[in-house]
Amino acid sequence: MRILRTKLMRFGGALSCAGSASQALLAASVSVAIVVLSASVDVWAEPAESVWPEMSAAARQIGGGEKDVAVIVAIEKYAFVPSIPGARRNAKAWYDYFAKTRKARIENLTFVADADAALEGIRDAATKAARDVREGGCLWFVFIGHGAPSKDGKDGALIGVDAQQRANSIYARSLPLKELLAILQNSKAAGIRVIIDACFSGRTRTGDAIVPSLQPLVVTQAGPRDDPRTVLLTAARSDQYAGPLPGAVRPAYSYLLLGALRGWADTGGEGRLTAENVHRYAAGALQALLSDRNQTPTLLGDGSIVMAASPREAGPDLSAIAKRIADLGSPEDGGPGSGDSAPKRPQRIILFLDRGASGISRADYVAAKSMAEAMQARGVNVIASSALGQAIAAKLGQRLSQDGRLGAMRGELSRSGDYLVWGSFETSPGASGVEGMQSCLAAGTFHIEALKGRQRYEPLNLEQVKGFGLTQEGACRKAVANMGREIGSGCAGMLGLHQE
Repeated sequence: MRILRTKLMRFGGALSCAGSASQALLAASVSVAIVVLSASVDVWAEPAESVWPEMSAAARQIGGGEKDVAVIVAIEKYAFVPSIPGARRNAKAWYDYFAKTRKARIENLTFVADADAALEGIRDAATKAARDVREGGCLWFVFIGHGAPSKDGKDGALIGVDAQQRANSIYARSLPLKELLAILQNSKAAGIRVIIDACFSGRTRTGDAIVPSLQPLVVTQAGPRDDPRTVLLTAARSDQYAGPLPGAVRPAYSYLLLGALRGWADTGGEGRLTAENVHRYAAGALQALLSDRNQTPTLLGDGSIVMAASPREAGPDLSAIAKRIADLGSPEDGGPGSGDSAPKRPQRIILFLDRGASGISRADYVAAKSMAEAMQARGVNVIASSALGQAIAAKLGQRLSQDGRLGAMRGELSRSGDYLVWGSFETSPGASGVEGMQSCLAAGTFHIEALKGRQRYEPLNLEQVKGFGLTQEGACRKAVANMGREIGSGCAGMLGLHQE
C-alpha cells in the first residue's frame, strides 16, 4: 500500500504546457493547479473532528461475547461504483467493540474489506461464521457498503466490490439478502444480529442511481419473522438512500448504531440494550440532524430482544451538535439573521493541487479539470480557473510548503474564496486490469480550511482510488476523476454542499 504524503512537496514552476500528459500522470510529477468552485453551502462553525466522538478507543469491557462469532464487511473502495469514505473506519470500531468490549475471541472475528469483499468473499465469510458459532453463542453480521434491489425487485442485495455499473453485473456480483439470512439461520446460534449500513434503493451515498435501470424494490419482511432468533437492522427504507454522518466523512447508520451499543441509547440507565433501544436511538438522531435527505432506519424482528449489556458510555449532546451544524454563518454570508427573503450567496471553494517538483504540464490541467468536473457532479459548480492569478498562486504554494499554514494570506485569499481545499496526490500503475483493461491507483491527502474564520476540517485521506481504461493514461485519468468524486463527496458531507 502506498504511504500517503501528508505535507505538500515544493510548489513552483512557471505555467507551461510542456510534457506528455500520460507521462506526467504516471510519473506523479508535481504541479500546481487552481480551480475556484461555487456551490450553495450550509457552513458548520466547528471543525468536523470535534463534532462527533472519534470511537478510536473501544468502550469499556463488559464481556458477554465470549461465544460470539462476528463478520464485519466494509467496502470503502469499489472497483467500478462510487466509493464510501469512512466505511473502514466504522468497521474497525465495530471490530474493537466485539474484541475489546464484548471480549469475543479473535479467531471468531472475520474482517472482510475492499478487495476481499467480492460476492464469494462475503458469502464464504458468512458460511464459515454460521458453521463456527456454537450453541448459546450470538452470530453477528455487519455490512457497510452499497445495496441494490434484486432482479425481481422482491429482495435486497449486498453489492460486492467488483460489481460493475451495469444491471446484469449488479445482479450477478451481489449477495441477495434472503440468501444471506438463510446462511446465517442455518446455524446453532442462540441469536442472530444483522446490521446493514446500506439501502436497497440502488442509490449511492449522494442519492445518485448506481445503475438507472435497476428494478425498484418491493419490500418484503418475511425473512427475520420466519426465525425468531433474527434481528435485522437496516439503514434506510427502500425508497431512500443511506448517506454520511452530518459533520464527518463516515457512514451515518453504522456509526450511530455502534454508538447506541456503546451506551448512548441507555438513557434510562437500565444497563441493557434491546433492539428497539438501539433502533430508536439511531433513527432519532438521523431525524433530528439530517437536512439534506430523509433516512429512516428499519427494524425487522422482535424489538424486545436484548442485543447487549450497556457499557454505559455517555453519548454526545445531539442538541448541541444540531446547533453547530445548523450554524450557517453571518448575515452577509446569507446565514441566520439575513432573513428568509435574502438570497444566499454561493460559497466559493478554491481547489489547490500539488503533484511534484518538475513544473506544470498539460496533464496537470487535465487532472484539475477531471477533478473539478467530478466534484461538480457532487454538487460543486466550477465558475473559474486560475482566478487567483499566477503571483498569488505561487505565493500560496510557497506558504503551504513551509508549514501548511496560511498566515497573513488568509485575508488575501478570502477575497477570492470562502474555503480552501488543498493537498497532493500520486498515481501509479495498478495490478492487471479487469477483462484486459489497464488499471491505475491514485492516493492523496486533502485538507479543508475555512478562509473566513480559522476552522479546519477533518482531512480526507484517500488510498488506492482505482481507475480502469483501455490505456494506462486513460486508467490514470479515470482514477484522478474518481478521486475528484471522493473529494466532492467529502466536501458535500463536511460542508453540507447541495445543488440548487
